[in-house]
Amino acid sequence: MKENGANSYMKENSVHHSFYRGYTIHGTNSSLIEDNVAYDIIGHTFYLEDGVEENNLFQHNLAAHVHFLAQPSGEPVTGNQYIDDVTESDTLRNPADVSAAVYDYNNAHDNDNDNCNDNGSDHWFMYPQYHYHRRNGTLN
Repeated sequence: MKENGANSYMKENSVHHSFYRGYTIHGTNSSLIEDNVAYDIIGHTFYLEDGVEENNLFQHNLAAHVHFLAQPSGEPVTGNQYIDDVTESDTLRNPADVSAAVYDYNNAHDNDNDNCNDNGSDHWFMYPQYHYHRRNGTLN
């Protein structure tokens, strides 16, 4: 992936009433996500999808009224923005599939600056159990 995405940006956009996520960065490095608004989103709002994305800058973004996807038990969503803790199990490989974070970063090599949301501090830093080797670009 190297610098795939250098000089790419998402600036001054709005996403509203989305039924599955707001802004997703997938397989992209060194991009700028700035001055965006997300409102009434189901699922993660600003999301690094694979955990191999690096050197992306998220700054001056705003998110409000973010909802989780579904109850792990299959019960209907009641409109509440909060759910009990959800962990990985045999039937749920990725807890991110039911929950929602306003800012979901899966790699410590990305940057967050002056972002805000209506849920207080709602950042999720989840690092996958595999490792990305920068030298040869493989996962193990």
